[in-house]
Amino acid sequence: MAGALDDADRARMARGGLLPMPAPRALALLGAAENAGEPLLVPAALDLARLRAQGGSAEPPELLRDLIRPAPGRRAAAAGIEPDGAQALAARLARLSAPARRDLLLDLVRGHASAVLGHTGADTVEPERPFREIGFDSLTAVELRNRLTAETGLALPATLIFDHPTPEVLADRLHDDLTPEGGAPALPALAEIESLDAALSAVDPDDRAARQEITHRLRALMSKWQDLGGGRGDPDDEHLESASDSELFDLLDDELETP
Repeated sequence: MAGALDDADRARMARGGLLPMPAPRALALLGAAENAGEPLLVPAALDLARLRAQGGSAEPPELLRDLIRPAPGRRAAAAGIEPDGAQALAARLARLSAPARRDLLLDLVRGHASAVLGHTGADTVEPERPFREIGFDSLTAVELRNRLTAETGLALPATLIFDHPTPEVLADRLHDDLTPEGGAPALPALAEIESLDAALSAVDPDDRAARQEITHRLRALMSKWQDLGGGRGDPDDEHLESASDSELFDLLDDELETP
């Protein structure tokens, strides 16, 4: 399997925090894993510093939490002390006109697409050229989705690039998601909710008076939001959340191979 990897594949694995191992060591670890009687052991060399740096304000994946300890800076960002990438992007968008917001988001899409493919810069990704024509497959499609999710704070579907097959179309989708009909980016409100979530988690569970007061204020705020017409769900907002990784990759491969 590793013999078929090209430079782009190796670069993608390195970005994901996987380091190469000499074949004898890798085979020895594979044999040890097979003989250990533990079904979930995987022989892998992890770049923990890269994984920690990539985490931003998010918690590391559950399987890696014993290996990647949140740094003080990450805890501060999660508590809203410093703006994370999504908040910073929202602040930039809020200062721009609609055409300038679209240009910024197109540059963002092209930049991440270029990085995923191992290119030297955003200029190598043509705005109107389909992703599948410039070399995207199921794995790179998911990596681009993950990058844009981290950058924007949006819950983006795994099917993102074949639902929006060119960088230009995808940038328009991000613009629509980040900008409500009134024209001002909506993400600052979402970022404030994330900060509130972190602040609520820090409330002493034994402080009954504080918790009662917070509950009262939250209920009043929710009532006001509903009176303004908020809180209504979108029945069409389903993003294959129940699908397994294998099913998602199969679906992506099928779509990317469809002429």
